[in-house]
Amino acid sequence: TDADLRFANLAGADVSAAYLSGVNLTSANLRYVVLMSTDLTSANLSGADLTDADLSYAILKDTYLEDTNLTNADLTGVVSRNIEGTPVLPAGWHVVNGYLFGPTANLSDLILPGIDLSGFDLSGANLHGTNMTRGDLSGTNLSGASMTAMWLEEANLSGADLSAVRLHQAHLYGADLRGAILNDADLSRANLIGANLANTSLAAAESVSDALYDDATVFPMGENPGEMEMIYIGPGADLSGMFLNNVRLPGADLSGADLSDAFMIGTHLQDANLSSSDLSGATLVSVDLSYADLSGANMSDIRGWDTATWTGARYDDATIFPDGMNPDEFDLVYQPVQDCPADLNGDDVVDGADLVVLISEWGGNSENVDLTGDGMVDGRDLTALIAAWGNPCEG
Repeated sequence: TDADLRFANLAGADVSAAYLSGVNLTSANLRYVVLMSTDLTSANLSGADLTDADLSYAILKDTYLEDTNLTNADLTGVVSRNIEGTPVLPAGWHVVNGYLFGPTANLSDLILPGIDLSGFDLSGANLHGTNMTRGDLSGTNLSGASMTAMWLEEANLSGADLSAVRLHQAHLYGADLRGAILNDADLSRANLIGANLANTSLAAAESVSDALYDDATVFPMGENPGEMEMIYIGPGADLSGMFLNNVRLPGADLSGADLSDAFMIGTHLQDANLSSSDLSGATLVSVDLSYADLSGANMSDIRGWDTATWTGARYDDATIFPDGMNPDEFDLVYQPVQDCPADLNGDDVVDGADLVVLISEWGGNSENVDLTGDGMVDGRDLTALIAAWGNPCEG
């Protein structure tokens, strides 16, 4: 540790699994050296010659690589962070944001939102749990990579090679997968809500079992998610007993859905519409329900409710709470059901259909459409209808 080995000639030496943190190897001859699994944290390799060296599974954190020659070096499974300098790298490798990117690199559990890796070769890389939300991976070769539980929300994966990739439980909410190669890919339990899968072939994937989709998900032409054991997220969905841990469902419409006995740990349901849903017996540990619509929801016997976030969630007289839960103590908002005379067609919502009814009676004196009671259907009634637009009500 911290040894001064400047200009040393260690060509061909085997120093596998050594702890060389802080060592100064400036301008050292390290051709053909074996550094497998060696810890080179904070080491100075500036100007060193590592041509044909074996650095597989080595740790290169806070390492100085200015003018380091890594031509033909084996970087399989290398772990990197805060790389400093501009080294000469093996073909297909790059330094981006201080990390070494290339085939078989170990890039697991990193936070890299918005990163641009378009066209890179990351085949066989370990990307487990890494966050590349809104990143650009278009045209990237990811074949054989481990991308389980990876965060790729709204990422661009168009044209990417995802053959034989493990995307189990990956977060692909709103991702662009147009034209991606999915041969033998494992997409089981992946979140494909709002994803664009046009010009791909889910049928070529190894598995899409229990992957989530909604009405906004764009599927390849001719492919039916109902025939692939996928799970629909939407109004009236049957999600009873499902495992939905760490799934992001912001703004999801789950009105009338059956979520009884579902398991949700760390699930994001902020702004979701859960009106009239059945959540009885569900597990809601550390679930974010802020600003969700819980009017008419059945939450009897739910578990973990005291760990959930409820701020701004709306409830009404029909909402059933678990024993011991006081909504006022959790910053929920009471929203009483309103009687809506503006619901002219009786469908329990004030919308464009009611506007059509009002216009059809314009200038007349229909008591049902004369919202102001002044004997005339006119602009004042239109103003009253617009004021009630979108209000929850019963006809």
